Amino acid sequence: MSEEAKEVIEGILRKVEDKNCYSYVLPIETSLPESDSFRGMGPVMKKYLLAEPLKAPSKKPNVAPSMRMNYTGHPYLNPETATSAQIVRLVLSGIPVYEEFIHKNNKFLPEGDTDLVQKEIDFFVNHAGHPQELSDNGYLPVAIYKVKDNSAEEMEKAKTLACTTSMCMFQNLTNVIGFDDAEFTVDKMNEIAPEYEIEVLRMIPQPPTHNFITQSKVGSQKSNQWDVQNFRHMIRIKEYAEYHNKMISDSKSAYELILEHPEETESILQNLQDKLKASSLPHVGFEVHKHATVIAFGTNIDLDDEEKFPKQAENVAKFPDFLAPHTSTNILNYAQESIKGLNKPQLYLKTPGSRTDPHLENSGLGSVNHNLGPDPCLWYGVPFEYAGAFQSLMTKRLKLNHVNKLDVYAHSYWGIESDCILEGIPLQKCIQKAGDTVFVGIGTFHWVQSIGFATNLSWNIGHENAKQLSAALIMHDNYAAAKQWTLMGIETILWNMVFQKIEVEHEMKKYMRSALMRSLAKAERELQLVEKKNMNVEGPPAPEGVQVVERCMLCLDCLFNFIPWTTRREMKTTSTIKIKRKYKKKYEESDEDSDEEYEDEELMEQEEGEKSKEENEEQMKEEKDSLEEDDENAERPICFQCIIDNKLFGEITSVSQRYEMSELEAAFDGFKM
Repeated sequence: MSEEAKEVIEGILRKVEDKNCYSYVLPIETSLPESDSFRGMGPVMKKYLLAEPLKAPSKKPNVAPSMRMNYTGHPYLNPETATSAQIVRLVLSGIPVYEEFIHKNNKFLPEGDTDLVQKEIDFFVNHAGHPQELSDNGYLPVAIYKVKDNSAEEMEKAKTLACTTSMCMFQNLTNVIGFDDAEFTVDKMNEIAPEYEIEVLRMIPQPPTHNFITQSKVGSQKSNQWDVQNFRHMIRIKEYAEYHNKMISDSKSAYELILEHPEETESILQNLQDKLKASSLPHVGFEVHKHATVIAFGTNIDLDDEEKFPKQAENVAKFPDFLAPHTSTNILNYAQESIKGLNKPQLYLKTPGSRTDPHLENSGLGSVNHNLGPDPCLWYGVPFEYAGAFQSLMTKRLKLNHVNKLDVYAHSYWGIESDCILEGIPLQKCIQKAGDTVFVGIGTFHWVQSIGFATNLSWNIGHENAKQLSAALIMHDNYAAAKQWTLMGIETILWNMVFQKIEVEHEMKKYMRSALMRSLAKAERELQLVEKKNMNVEGPPAPEGVQVVERCMLCLDCLFNFIPWTTRREMKTTSTIKIKRKYKKKYEESDEDSDEEYEDEELMEQEEGEKSKEENEEQMKEEKDSLEEDDENAERPICFQCIIDNKLFGEITSVSQRYEMSELEAAFDGFKM
């Protein structure tokens, strides 16, 4: 490379260099300050989820309590000492077992110990060489840990870090476990499943510190607003691979031309820009400014089909237990349910500038994200104790109110780092290189932008401890305040743990017993309603065909012991994560050959954010048309609250019951502190 070419290349790199990225390699034995304190959130969780019991009301309320679960607020019994008989007695007398849900108390996630961030910054200054003059610039460095070997001792150290971090990176992890990155490339996916359809997210590439929206109608651009304008459509992997490889080829050719003719850099780059625009995938169902180049981010290649992706499954299984999606120590697996992207791995194919919007993992779970390369990704993180402040800032920047849907989960946006810093919200900002594995801790907001061509492998982790469970419970009520519902079947998970007699730490047992007390009370109230309305009950056990976790067809709330069924057709949900489930058409029991199964896909909110209104309306129309093609006798689950709200008692065909109430009562009484 000539000196002139070297100078040109370095100049280009300086222009696009990401600033304020701070990460430091620490010995794997090194914990950050107060690492066992759950970032100061422990007392907050207890205040919300283990509130002191109040004296029960002397008479039943004038308005019937909600049939929905909530985990925050004061109980009217002490969950540590309550018996099932006491719970049943209150329910039968019409007295609630816990306070009604208070929306305003759960609109934003609660704040924790905001002093901890400064202690961590001081640690990096004193022990990792972080410059003292940067200690008050608003950025919190990220710890990097290099894994030496695959020994049980080394993995136990790494597990301790993962269970206590806000966000950290592991280097050399996949090398020591024998993980083969080559099995996950774009070309390998194209070789295995060229006809596989993936959803691509279309966006305008831009610096991570900005957020331009190109508005085709007015021909103008707006910068540094939080709202985003992305579009989605489906494409086959072979089409994506062709597009992806063409971008790489054109970019490499331009680089080589600059090395050969550095004096012509400007025209070479302009020619590259023209080529990239010309080779863009077609605009399907959307318009942009005529001069805009729109990239495609290949999202969510589901690798749960082990017959189609055997080598990939074999490699994912090499991850240590505390990071693997399929292990028994991942509490998600107690639901015995397969949820793509949650407890099943997904692959993301990225071109330069591909963005994953700010989000919390569902139920505040942890997340594993391995960068297979070849290029890096830029990560932002906001620690759990600032999650509520970040939600509040987001609503201000998006100008959300009760008129235009004050819902912190229903909008797609990009977090502007300068706004966060000005608001006093500390940011973690770091570069994830090829081979690095990021672990996102409990309740950490994070968003990502690819710096080049990168493929990322990701899934969620729910560690079996009080921190993770309490976060899931508080998140449940934060969702409820926004009229959203969790993907995680919390009731099913907790009852299955009790039935399986899983030994848990004392602190986790407190949260479990509190949640189970509320769940048992809800089940007793549902039984009362079923008997009052003389509904047709099937089971227990639940009939064949009832899924391990059923979700309401209207609101997507998870159902547990009593599952009402209806042939009602309407679907009022628009979202994007898919859970395979089957609906049964019921015939005479003796007619074994006449049972037919109908596959549908329940759609749930996913981390990339919601679709545009027009896309949602189109999707709803397609879903409705699809449903009309199903047999009229196909039944769908619906929750009791939606039955009440929509006055649908006359449309309920049956109610499936999983367990005898005596089974739940005995299990609760046997689960002692």
